[in-house]
Amino acid sequence: MKIVTLYSGYTKIANFNIDVYIEEVSAYPSSRLLEGSRDHGYYVEYIGEGYLSNPQLKVRAVYLFEEDEYETIMVSCDGDEGSLDWDSALKRFELEEDLSPSELFEILL
Repeated sequence: MKIVTLYSGYTKIANFNIDVYIEEVSAYPSSRLLEGSRDHGYYVEYIGEGYLSNPQLKVRAVYLFEEDEYETIMVSCDGDEGSLDWDSALKRFELEEDLSPSELFEILL
């Protein structure tokens, strides 16, 4: 069982078991790994789109890979992204909905 933090911007909202995440759009590579960002230093980032099932919140899942783990898998598995360790790479959820603190409080209770 892995626990991942849900963020709204840079604010921590709550922690969730990854088992409550339902991915609707398969993870795709992003270009958000800019110098100075909180994810700077990782080799590649993927973003998945879906929702947390309880409570139901629309989120992005952020997967981050180190260079050596990513390149080793991609070379040894002929570029098969399905062979990557997605559970280990899942670092956080980002809230996609624009909710006020009181709305979030009600949903999370």
